[in-house]
Amino acid sequence: ANNEEQGNQRLLAFEEKWAKKYPLTCKSWLDNWLNLSSFFE
Repeated sequence: ANNEEQGNQRLLAFEEKWAKKYPLTCKSWLDNWLNLSSFFE
């Protein structure tokens, strides 16, 4: 992703596809999005 908005959209798409198989990973990434999104600054 090139920016925070795209990153968030891709995270949500990842969650939609993989949440059943990797629920803890998805939850962790969503819960920590504020920290992860600082990568785009």
